[in-house]
Amino acid sequence: MITIFLAVVAIILLYRLLIFRPKNFPPGPPCLPIVGSIPFIPSKNVHFVMQGEWKKKYGNIVGLMFGQRPAIAVSGAEEVLECLRREEFQGRPDTFNSRDRAFYKRLGFFFNDGPAWLETRRFTLRHLKILVLGKSLLKA
Repeated sequence: MITIFLAVVAIILLYRLLIFRPKNFPPGPPCLPIVGSIPFIPSKNVHFVMQGEWKKKYGNIVGLMFGQRPAIAVSGAEEVLECLRREEFQGRPDTFNSRDRAFYKRLGFFFNDGPAWLETRRFTLRHLKILVLGKSLLKA
């Protein structure tokens, strides 16, 4: 009797671990505890699989886990526009790779967001205007 009980508990725990998804996360391929959805992503023709099979199976928004990091894949014009407009989807993930490429800081346009990005944008636009106006003044 104890063996059956332990087997049922083990099956339930295994099921919960294999089907783990964050709260309010869109449907997608299964998530394994450490590697996430990576084993279920095909190594070739991933775009065709996402636009074909996964779109039919999960819908226009597919939830993926890359290790412990959640990600979504969006297809469909309306869904993409909604993601671009909503503030929840703005910002860049702060990963080791992005820090490594930018001298372990959040620099520039591509690895930055928030107030630091806004300051970088203002600086760049200000100097581009000076550069453009400077050339037009030399021509006159």
